[in-house]
Amino acid sequence: GLNSLSQDWQNLATTSLDQVFSWQLTGIYPTVFLGIQSIDAYGNIASSTISSVAPSSLGNLELKDISNSSLNWYTEFISWKPYQPTTSANFSRYEIFRSTDSINYSLIASSTDINNFYYIDTGLDNNLTYYYKVRVVDTDGDISGWSSVVSDRPDGQGGTDFTPPRISNVEVVEVNASWVKIRWQTDELSNSIIDYAIATETPTWITASSSAFVLNHEIVLSNLQPGTNYIFQVRSKDIMDNEAIDNNNGNYYSFTTLAGVIISDVTVRSVTDVSAEIIWNTNLPADSYVIYSTDINNLRNNTGTIEVGNPERVTQHIVRLTGLTQRTTYYYYVKSTDQFGNTSIDNNNGNFYSFVTSYDTQPPKIYDVRVPIQTSKLLVISWLTDEPADGQIEYGTQLGIYSSSTETSLYLSTFHALTLSGLTPQTTYYFRIKSKDAMGNLAISQEYVASTTAEESRLVRETIYLGVSTEQYNQLKTEYDKLKEEANKMKQELERIQDKTPPEISNIEIKNVQPFSATVCFRTNEPAIGIVQFGEEKGKYPYSVSGDDYTTSHCFELTRLKMGTKYYLRIIAVDRNGNKSIKTTK
Repeated sequence: GLNSLSQDWQNLATTSLDQVFSWQLTGIYPTVFLGIQSIDAYGNIASSTISSVAPSSLGNLELKDISNSSLNWYTEFISWKPYQPTTSANFSRYEIFRSTDSINYSLIASSTDINNFYYIDTGLDNNLTYYYKVRVVDTDGDISGWSSVVSDRPDGQGGTDFTPPRISNVEVVEVNASWVKIRWQTDELSNSIIDYAIATETPTWITASSSAFVLNHEIVLSNLQPGTNYIFQVRSKDIMDNEAIDNNNGNYYSFTTLAGVIISDVTVRSVTDVSAEIIWNTNLPADSYVIYSTDINNLRNNTGTIEVGNPERVTQHIVRLTGLTQRTTYYYYVKSTDQFGNTSIDNNNGNFYSFVTSYDTQPPKIYDVRVPIQTSKLLVISWLTDEPADGQIEYGTQLGIYSSSTETSLYLSTFHALTLSGLTPQTTYYFRIKSKDAMGNLAISQEYVASTTAEESRLVRETIYLGVSTEQYNQLKTEYDKLKEEANKMKQELERIQDKTPPEISNIEIKNVQPFSATVCFRTNEPAIGIVQFGEEKGKYPYSVSGDDYTTSHCFELTRLKMGTKYYLRIIAVDRNGNKSIKTTK
């Protein structure tokens, strides 16, 4: 049975065996209860009740005609109140539907960003009336009821809004050596603009902006000078281009950056299923620390995090994270403190950096199995694995039957040697080897055979030094000493001729230009990390994207661009020695 109040049950269906049912409900049912009753062939009855809560419907659906008839550009702007989860399920997406007859609707767009609560519908016909409604889908797959329906004919007559947004609650919420985060609010959807400058008698203004229409605004100003006083004002324009400016009654707002080093080029490399390396640069020598967690909220609240690093002061920083869990997302930021105790952090403008560990499903490979020592009462068995793993031997006196086993050697190694003791003289033993890696992947070898000797007899096939004979060991040691001497000479020579040449950037291409995105590609003459910074004003690059790997071919998608806007680019390439080259274009 099914209803919304857990009473007055209705009989919906009767079936045998397996079947899937779905029902379309009418009315408003925030909670649905489902009672299931099963009757077997003997008349035994089993029953259970489950419930599901649908997302709440969206409110305050609004429609603005922002068409420009002189340009033959007909567009509607649809917005709604942001979704507030009312169930344990998380937000999945908004779905926007449109109709031209108010009866037959089709899905025209969806958005997985909970804060992107508007849609701009372009390319419309000014002779048609358009109807819109919106709904929410959560991560359980539950769907909300429809919003109210709004409609309009895009004739260019809707532009009657001449009131600018009202700006409030301007505050500097986070300050670092080279960046700050500033927030404010508006009473209607509008974009975000900050004009800022070093506080001098004749300030040189720089602008940072975001074209997204929001109520709660946040801009991060980057590439600032440490220990410097700045002034700023905030601006917001609504969809009708009405602009509000808040300059603190002509006095401007201000902040002072912290003293400290400038952190740049943060990236991750060498990610495995249990480890990763985080690298970055600083303009002055400083220590190296990474703070990380599997929960991004732990970083935001500074609780339940792990910090690892190195106190040595350097300008090229490498921190290795170990003991990680496979197929897991980790969030992190980096921290460096100079000799004067000034600490700088880079948390990717409050969004934090992240990486995903790989997933090892392959067991170790067992090979080079040997029986180097045989006596009347014991056998020594050695083998190698292609990755660190534990070891155990199962054995017995009958083919394929292993009645005994050694204890598991829990130390993870690629070389293994275990002893079978308390054996019977002149007896054939059958054995197999088991090795399990750090991820729990188990390898089991084929069956091997070895025999004990007669009483008082001992057979030593070879002396074990890390799995090789004495003769082989002495030979390898001689070769090792020779290679070590040559390596020291090479190290001295490398230090003398260390690479100081930055990578060359070439073949810059701008491709796949769309109204709100574009792709930038370029090449380097040596493996390097690629970074593309971009902005709307020459010499000012408030946005950036970067790669994770050292490569010679680089392509990056720039998103959330403003239609019809010229963008200036700064392309950066950093090689493995930290040599950096920069090119600008547009």
